[in-house]
Amino acid sequence: ANVGAGFDLGNVGAVSFDATQATSEFDDAPGTQKGQSYRAMYAKNFEATDTNLQIAGYRYSTEGYYAFSDVQDYQKDTDNDFDNYNRSHNQRSKMQLSVNQSIGDYGSIYVSGSQQDYWGGDGKEKLLQLGYNTSIYGISYGFNYNYSKNPGMTEADQVFAFNMSVPLDKFMGPSGTWATYNMSTKRHGSTVQQAGISGTLLDDKNLSYSAQQGYENQGNGASGNASMDYKGGSGEGNLGYSYDQDTRQWSYGIQGGVLIHENGITLSQPLGDTI
Repeated sequence: ANVGAGFDLGNVGAVSFDATQATSEFDDAPGTQKGQSYRAMYAKNFEATDTNLQIAGYRYSTEGYYAFSDVQDYQKDTDNDFDNYNRSHNQRSKMQLSVNQSIGDYGSIYVSGSQQDYWGGDGKEKLLQLGYNTSIYGISYGFNYNYSKNPGMTEADQVFAFNMSVPLDKFMGPSGTWATYNMSTKRHGSTVQQAGISGTLLDDKNLSYSAQQGYENQGNGASGNASMDYKGGSGEGNLGYSYDQDTRQWSYGIQGGVLIHENGITLSQPLGDTI
């Protein structure tokens, strides 16, 4: 059960408050768990500097509070130590902040971070993300940094990433074709690089395709995937293939709709709730 309220403060921004009451029963645990969670959030767009302070929030939960997904994920006591640990170390408090700053023609910068702790254990979980995105002559670039540290870790995980997307129709090839490159490296781990191409074909652009090839060092080897999807008047078909050092996998399928009416039968694209 949840109740809350939000307030528009005009030029100051907006705030909201909510409270949740949860009652949970685990299959293999006696008794009923009861708890509450309280949250406050603030949001503001500073038009003068084009700064979007998306969320500045704080949440506090009592020891017996479990979210709906928590109960489903950790319902039974199993041999999975990770699940059992999560069930006995439910969230206690969390602070988070997210800021997006536009710098005009030079792109945008974003920063987000959070810190939370848990019942049943000491220490705090810390997350930090920094990123810069821009576009030069239609080519998109992105630089990202991720920092995460959990209780019990001697060293934090740090990942640096770079991605680039090039519209090939600006230089060669058919319209709607993109070449991509992605690279991520862990400070104390492996480096993954991946290059690919994607786009659409035919006059109605109803055949889409994608192919990617990647490689990870430190003995992890190569990986790749390719797929295509055709959307026709009588249905949709797809075909895909992927591989890595240990597996090979094909995927294929067709889907569509069948409408029986007084004038006969009509095949179509997949139907929604109404036709």
